[in-house]
Amino acid sequence: MTKVFRFAPICLAALMFFSPGASAQEADPERGQGVGVVRIPEALRRGPADAFLDAALSLVETSQPTLSPSGRYLAFFRDEGDVGQQVTHLIVIDLDVAQEDPGYSRAMPLNDVDALWVDWASDDRLLVGVAFGGERSNGDLFLGGRRIFSRVLSIQRDLEGESVVLFGRESRRVTAANWRLTHVVDMLPSDPEHILMSAYRQDHLHLWRVNVLTGDAQVSDRGNRRTIGWHTQHGVAVMRLDVGLNGRQLRIIARQGEQGRWREVLRLRRRDVEERQDEFVWAGHTETPGEIYVLARPDGHEFVGIHRYDLAEGAFVGVVAERDDFDISEALIDDYSGQYVGHTYIDDRTHFDVAYGNFRPHYRALVEFFGDQMELRPIGFGGGRMLLRVDGPVELGSFYIYDSQTRHVTPLYSLQPLMNQVQLFEMEAFHIEARDGMTIPGYVTWPERGAGPDTPLVVYPHGGPELRDRVAFDPMTQFLANLGYAVYQPNYRGSWGYGRSFVEAGHGQWGLAMQDDISDGVDALIASGRVDPDRICILGFSYGAYAALAGVVREPDRYSCAIAGGGVYDLPAFLEHKSDDQGQNEYWTEWIGDPSDAETRERMLQVSPRYHADRITVPVMLYHGQRDTVTDISQTRAMAQALRDAGVRHYYFDSQQAGHDWGYSPASRRRAYFQIRMFLDDAMDGELNGSWDYEDNLGKPPAD
Repeated sequence: MTKVFRFAPICLAALMFFSPGASAQEADPERGQGVGVVRIPEALRRGPADAFLDAALSLVETSQPTLSPSGRYLAFFRDEGDVGQQVTHLIVIDLDVAQEDPGYSRAMPLNDVDALWVDWASDDRLLVGVAFGGERSNGDLFLGGRRIFSRVLSIQRDLEGESVVLFGRESRRVTAANWRLTHVVDMLPSDPEHILMSAYRQDHLHLWRVNVLTGDAQVSDRGNRRTIGWHTQHGVAVMRLDVGLNGRQLRIIARQGEQGRWREVLRLRRRDVEERQDEFVWAGHTETPGEIYVLARPDGHEFVGIHRYDLAEGAFVGVVAERDDFDISEALIDDYSGQYVGHTYIDDRTHFDVAYGNFRPHYRALVEFFGDQMELRPIGFGGGRMLLRVDGPVELGSFYIYDSQTRHVTPLYSLQPLMNQVQLFEMEAFHIEARDGMTIPGYVTWPERGAGPDTPLVVYPHGGPELRDRVAFDPMTQFLANLGYAVYQPNYRGSWGYGRSFVEAGHGQWGLAMQDDISDGVDALIASGRVDPDRICILGFSYGAYAALAGVVREPDRYSCAIAGGGVYDLPAFLEHKSDDQGQNEYWTEWIGDPSDAETRERMLQVSPRYHADRITVPVMLYHGQRDTVTDISQTRAMAQALRDAGVRHYYFDSQQAGHDWGYSPASRRRAYFQIRMFLDDAMDGELNGSWDYEDNLGKPPAD
């Protein structure tokens, strides 16, 4: 499967204990498993919400595992040692041996490097992406303010012998041109000694054939200075991604087989592709030469599906998987072979349609076993085994091995085991009919006190706006529920996953029908008698922040307060920020409107909260990350000034480290959550009572 590597603490003792002293040895079952926790002063602790944050922000120590092609071996990283002096170890488990001797594992310390990812080149060879020192920041690696190198190590499965650095003997023209040299394009399953990687030589991105035993590399296919990516079919390059001469277009260049002629088959606006995820996404290679799988919504199709695409003709030639109710959200790709092995779609939770071997009936039985609050993501197959990651509102990332022959499920470890010690709350589907008859899906998380006429409510619209909520773990939702609030998450029109018509129903409806959908959901909850109509706050981030302030502008009597992070409050200014050097951005003008049209611009101004702060009668909290490149911090600063000018009681804070998020570091995230908690305590009655001044009372929250 396509992997996102996340570091997590603790695993099952039978698989995880080991002594870090030797490069490869048996495990020591007596060794402890300390977990570092970022804490706030005891004077600021207020019960279950703080316990939840301790668990959610605990130092992560173990990575997501990867299964070898045969299904026999498991590999992952684990950090050992005191906080600030931890050493990452590469761990290999022989699952066949572990069934008989659960204490068996092999470990190798990765000294003086940061571990990025691990995968299998073959059953006998591991590839490990590493960075040479430094700190991560928004996906890049830096040391002393400058970007540093990342490379791939090739290591024997038994963790003996010397590690081989791929491209290690290439000329300076290659090494100097590649700060990050870690992208594997094709594992070449039929050739255990080689893989295909993309790398620059000077300013041309070529496809290279790399020997995993020696590290030597030779150019397999040549790109040009506009090439930014490669895709292969059975080890042969069949698709190249080039940027147009003006830098604003993405050109898909393809050929039919090794002897075919390269030709342009599709051209897309680059900014639109970056914003919209359903245009044309590689979904794996087929068994037919010249045809590939793509995830796309072709013209005339209502829902995103998996389609066959003819590279020679540059045309869709058949539907592989398409639904008549929901978009397919993801193509499942086997990491090792590169083959398409299934897809996902979301109704109230994520479903995985597994098309690998004979695993489909087994997978369906597992879904029944784990229950409807969980989503089971298959992340590896081999030798009759399936590696699963299990997530849900009440469980954050646990890993299991399923053996299809014995039909036995073996737990491996939990992504954040401290979550097992805190209270988490299930989500309830709450779908309503909007005032114009459109069905608006949504979800409610109830606190321990349950539903009732005295239960306070936080309305939490998602960002995007072309994203969506589902039954899944969400840290903000669980934090608020631990504080005693019910949390309502509506998928207003414009949300992704329900087809083209549902998305397009949100175009031009910022602050209008999209806002009505949120209000109608709140009204339905009030009418049900399950929440307190006098204690309702609206909170959101990004587009959700816009919806929060649009809500208290339009309906000042509906909400007691509003919390807005990383938001947009001046729509014409946002469009200017998002425009390219030609003053265009097709995606956002579709969503919001063309500001060059006088009537449309006037409508935008009417629904821009910045210009209507005088209508707000309840307290407001504003937040923005200083490194945010998605929405400009000037939006929030201008909104804060408008609130000051209108005499609206409000609180503004920002974070030096944060980007488009509530905080990059655990300390900065804890600070943001702390501020939200204290603001809700104060403002849920519709007033700022001055009982807490947000910085000095009870001591200051942790600095970034």
